[in-house]
Amino acid sequence: MNIRDLEYFHQLSLLKSYTGVAHYFGVSQPTISYAIQRLENELNCELIKKDPKHRQVNLTQQGVIFCEHVDTILKEIKRGQQEINRSLHPLPSVGFPPIISKYIFHQMVTFSDGLDFLTKVQSVSAGSSSLVSLLRQEKLSLSLLGTLHTVNIDHVISKTLLKKSFYFVMSKNNPLSHSQCLSFKDVLDQDFILLDEHNIHLEAYKQLNSRYHNKGKILFQIDDIAVIKQLIIENKGISLLTDIALDQDDNNLVKVPLKTEDDISFFISYAYPENIQLNDTLITLINLFEKIT
Repeated sequence: MNIRDLEYFHQLSLLKSYTGVAHYFGVSQPTISYAIQRLENELNCELIKKDPKHRQVNLTQQGVIFCEHVDTILKEIKRGQQEINRSLHPLPSVGFPPIISKYIFHQMVTFSDGLDFLTKVQSVSAGSSSLVSLLRQEKLSLSLLGTLHTVNIDHVISKTLLKKSFYFVMSKNNPLSHSQCLSFKDVLDQDFILLDEHNIHLEAYKQLNSRYHNKGKILFQIDDIAVIKQLIIENKGISLLTDIALDQDDNNLVKVPLKTEDDISFFISYAYPENIQLNDTLITLINLFEKIT
């Protein structure tokens, strides 16, 4: 009996959908089915009611009993992992998406006595998509996040700090750079240069692209905003970015707003697991985050 099978079963008892659990863990639906079969074989009983007429999953009496114990087991495992992690890494882990952090730290130095308190945390630099996954696993004590909606993660406390818009970013030599605003339909013939799957920007692009039957073209994806800017300056393509990704000296780049029908919001928030005890350093950090405009 392995822990991952227990996690699949526990989530299945909550979501009551094989498809939902597969999506939650980012695996195929058969993976979940095989995990449940392994547990049933080991326990020599059925845990899930076999009712093909109903799509919603329901537990058998034995499934309910087992679920109560699985819930306790998984909580204890998490507590054990947290205690071990704290013993190995006494500093709290804080997630910082690179683009958001650059924007926020630039402001923080203006109303704080420096950033010395950052020496009291273990910084984890990653895209927001990756940081959300770490928060779910309680591998972070606190994180900044960029999302397309207000943060809504089970057992995670969050607060929205800012709401920004996405822009089409292009070279000033691009013929479209003089446009007052553009729809995604207007740029379907453009090559896109995007931040990769670790960043929420790619999800924003996918949402827009799906509205237009996935006719958009991605030339290149990379987790390096400097490379993306340079390629755009050279007019190799355009990108979809928020204005916080741009600097005052990006004079060769032009940002064009999206038309109302294609407008997508970008939310900047902080979040932390509900059972994390915030120490003085984390509280100081949160207070500074809340001064950001």
